[in-house]
Amino acid sequence: MDEKTSQTRPACFADIDRVLPFEEATGLRGPNRDCLGCGELPACLREAVNTPQGKVEREERLEETCGEGLLGRLRMWHERKMLGQKK
Repeated sequence: MDEKTSQTRPACFADIDRVLPFEEATGLRGPNRDCLGCGELPACLREAVNTPQGKVEREERLEETCGEGLLGRLRMWHERKMLGQKK
């Protein structure tokens, strides 16, 4: 990220707790309604989920969503491997 870009981005850029707050009703994270009009939203969300905290949460969700049996374990292994390559 160059200096010009970092100066134009808001202070909340990629702060996962501000841009993707945890919603108690669904048990998931969702975009903050205040952020929907921001022109930096796609880049901000991408950066937020790739922070160390975002990666940990994605790994935790994998165990819940991959399912049982051999195919579920293979899918979880693949997804964890892909997360590890993005470091």
